[in-house]
Amino acid sequence: MATAEIEAAIKSIPEKKESLRKALEALRSYSFASFTVEWKDLDDHISAIEKSLQERFKDLQAKEPPRAAGAASSPPEAKTTPAAAEEPEATPRPELKSLCVAMDSRGLRSFLSERRKDFSAVRNELTPAIRAASDPAKLVLDAMEGFYPPKSKGEKDGETQMIRKACVNLLERVQVIAPEIKPAVRVQAKKLAMEWKGKMADSGGENGLEAMGLLQLIVSYSLVSEFEVDEILDLLVIACRRKQTVHLCKSLGFTERIPDLIQKLNSRGKQLDSVKFVYAFQFGGEMSTSTPSESLCNGIQKGRSRNTEEGKQFESITE
Repeated sequence: MATAEIEAAIKSIPEKKESLRKALEALRSYSFASFTVEWKDLDDHISAIEKSLQERFKDLQAKEPPRAAGAASSPPEAKTTPAAAEEPEATPRPELKSLCVAMDSRGLRSFLSERRKDFSAVRNELTPAIRAASDPAKLVLDAMEGFYPPKSKGEKDGETQMIRKACVNLLERVQVIAPEIKPAVRVQAKKLAMEWKGKMADSGGENGLEAMGLLQLIVSYSLVSEFEVDEILDLLVIACRRKQTVHLCKSLGFTERIPDLIQKLNSRGKQLDSVKFVYAFQFGGEMSTSTPSESLCNGIQKGRSRNTEEGKQFESITE
């Protein structure tokens, strides 16, 4: 991320704090349970994170080489939605495009795996490259074979995690391109979704990246009707820390289910994550919960010694 973007993000913190305050008050008014969280506690915590970020940013600025004369000094506008649809497209390199044209799913997966350190540069080429395939939906689906590789150590396996991130990114391209999904491909996608559902259960069912992959598969291949509402809500709870979850909620058509999602999050001690959804959906319906919110206060107190991690969580809430 360029220093100008970091500066813009830091400057946007006060506005985001105000939005978070309003969301917290909304959540308080919708809760029938004892809600003991005070805005001052959360405000103090976020302010500590903000101060830490500003100090680190000053250190970064000191190490940055001087700008050339005439260089733009004003930061770019902050992006409000990091959805794949809003990413700029770049002309794909010939090798990448040829793999897609040839419908070489294994080659495509290997190409992305080999360039995982430079994936940010490749990702903007993916949409036009996949669009060039004769059957984009099948190409991407066939590339999902590596999502659950044999002998994987799960979350502790860095290579598996990178492959899964690449797979999720490919699935997002299907949603962006919105190609024709032939009946046979949809049947194949449904079979794969059921396999992933079973493997998630076998592994304990609490891996956020696995849940994100399954949710994106459901959205990209129109499989919502194949799952129970509670199953999808549970997946959203598991993946709630990921930035894409709000976008996926909208794509799933689950806006009216947000009260149910918030209740599930609260019941599992994820009150801070529930605030994210209240904020994102401008929630205005009634919600009942029997879960007290002391865990949110406890999380804030513990987080005072973990500013970096909590800073990422605050960023996730306000995006």
